Amino acid sequence: MRPGMTEEVCRLLPEGSGLIPLFLNIRRGTEDEFETMMPHYEKLIAVLRNRNATSSIPMGAAVHVHGFQGRAEDRRGLGEKYTKRRS
Repeated sequence: MRPGMTEEVCRLLPEGSGLIPLFLNIRRGTEDEFETMMPHYEKLIAVLRNRNATSSIPMGAAVHVHGFQGRAEDRRGLGEKYTKRRS
């Protein structure tokens, strides 16, 4: 829970967009702690999806620690799991 990222994202959003930041309780900031965070991201994404959020973007070091390939796989898996299909 550090300042900076939320403010930067707000500046990039189109006028009229809403932002609901949710945070993980990362305390040590170590690689081994980051490695265990994806299930926690999933819980927060589920909260937003249950509230009909149109998108959710996991951000921060806990996502980046997986590297480019791992991050792409994480996003693909989350997208498949949480993307609402329109009929």
